[in-house]
Amino acid sequence: MIENIEEIKNLEVLERSFLGNTLFEYISFLAIFIVLFLVIKIIERVLLARLEKENGRVGKGSVKKLLIDFVLSIKTGFYLYLALFISLSVLTVPDSLMKFLQIILAAWVTFRIMMGVQMFVDWFLNRKLLDGADPGTEVAAKNIGTLIKALLWVFAILLLLSNFGVEVTSLIAGLGIGGLAIAFALQNVLADLFSSFAIYFDKPFTIGDFIIIGEQMGTVEKIGIKTTRIRALQGEEIVVSNNELTNIRVHNFKKLEKRRAVFEFGVVYGTADEKMKKIPEMIKEIIDKKEIAEFDRAHFKGFGDSALEFEVAYYVLSANFMDYRNVHQEILLDIKSQFKGEGIDMAFPTRTVHLFNK
Repeated sequence: MIENIEEIKNLEVLERSFLGNTLFEYISFLAIFIVLFLVIKIIERVLLARLEKENGRVGKGSVKKLLIDFVLSIKTGFYLYLALFISLSVLTVPDSLMKFLQIILAAWVTFRIMMGVQMFVDWFLNRKLLDGADPGTEVAAKNIGTLIKALLWVFAILLLLSNFGVEVTSLIAGLGIGGLAIAFALQNVLADLFSSFAIYFDKPFTIGDFIIIGEQMGTVEKIGIKTTRIRALQGEEIVVSNNELTNIRVHNFKKLEKRRAVFEFGVVYGTADEKMKKIPEMIKEIIDKKEIAEFDRAHFKGFGDSALEFEVAYYVLSANFMDYRNVHQEILLDIKSQFKGEGIDMAFPTRTVHLFNK
């Protein structure tokens, strides 16, 4: 009889109500919360162990490694809140509080999903675009990644607001009109931005290339979002908009295996025929002595106003502009020196006046 009375009393205690819920419901809530949290953590541990085992056979940069990083990025606080939210279903909770907790959960889940999407975008760019890429391509890929992630965040926020009952149609329309106005105001900046992408991926030139644009020439030092910076031979920095670079003819000497050089000179009309015939061979010997020069031809070209004109063509076996300048200078100095030794006079503009007495 006494035992029955104690059991009844225990049942009465469990049925006592606090803030709209019985003690039994609170105990059930706590038990479900603990079990759910432990189950989630066990699943996390098992999943990580499985992924790490398979990733060891695949190597770095695999999808498995991406999933491992994503799972590890989820903190314990998220699991606690998720277990708490699900466990609250056994309790009687005010609708306003439940709605508030639901908003927090939806925002948190959206944030976690977007962080995973960002990790995937970075992984994809690193794997597909940045593997062995030059510095310019890396910058472009990162800029594109930033743009993609920004657009995805805007989409996620609009979707979240829509699920919360916010009317996003007018907001989207306003963003569209505002976007058009901004795009119109920043059309030059946007043109340079997209031109930078064209430069990065089409690669008309890269950092370190020697290029000529119009009357300016120099080495590319930096390809930015809006401008490209070129170091001129004189030492100054030339800043050119990317849009301009994609609309003009650019001479790129990076892939130039050898540079063809042509120059002319003249000797005086009094030069003997024997010396005239020796000049092409002399030029060939001078050029052949240069390590990075390759002789092509040397010919007596014609009769000028004040000189017997010769034309010489040769190749410089280097893409470097300074190599060309240096070897060309050496060739010209050697020609001058050897002509002096052979008694061959270089011509310069002269005029002979004949006077007749009548």
